[in-house]
Amino acid sequence: MSNEETSSKVLQLGIPLRDFEAAVETLDQLQGQGKLQIFLARENAIRFVGESDEFSVTFATTLGSGAVESRKARECLEEVQSVLQVVVAAGRNAASEILEASVYRGQFSEAKGDSQLAERLRNVLEKKVELVSNKLASEAMLQRAKRLTTTVGPLLEDMDIELVSQRRSLAQGVEIAAPFLRIRFRYSLGGQSGFPIPFPPWIPNPPRDVRSFELECDETDIDLLLSRLVQAKELLKNALEARVEPEAK
Repeated sequence: MSNEETSSKVLQLGIPLRDFEAAVETLDQLQGQGKLQIFLARENAIRFVGESDEFSVTFATTLGSGAVESRKARECLEEVQSVLQVVVAAGRNAASEILEASVYRGQFSEAKGDSQLAERLRNVLEKKVELVSNKLASEAMLQRAKRLTTTVGPLLEDMDIELVSQRRSLAQGVEIAAPFLRIRFRYSLGGQSGFPIPFPPWIPNPPRDVRSFELECDETDIDLLLSRLVQAKELLKNALEARVEPEAK
């Protein structure tokens, strides 16, 4: 195979740069609108919490196309996820080198012996790392990554919500007709790793020992949870602001 044929085959590093940039822009936009959350869990595992349909619609608009196939949207999310995990785990400066040797190893192997092609691939990779670093890898996320490496308490993984329409107790002969919620909090234990060695940061879903507990909730319970969480967020916000102010001086 000639160098020209090789270049034509592997010049595209993962998804096209235009699609990658549109996916990053879409995630940044949806996160700013409160429609999606980029959640960093244990082992630097990145999860996009939100409606996949919402991403597909906004992604298509960003690309300027009528619609986007679900497979294409999923591929874009998975690649952004992998790049973001490496950036958060290893830092921007080391991310490109790690990604070249792991996520994009196949493409760079095919470019071996063609220095010009390899350089073009590295330029594309550097642009992808830059996009993710500037738009998605916030300072709060980087600080969270550091905290997660030292935590000793349980860590939130996710929360599942189930609507219970009615329930009848055969023992007491009581029927509950008003709907209520069963909320399941999923968590993993801090101070432990789900893998015997540090898990490679490009693995999208590292195994974890996930446990859970459930709460039955109606509107009163949810109001109490929201009230306490608002207080908690305000307490943390004040603590962060107090920490930043002396540094600014």
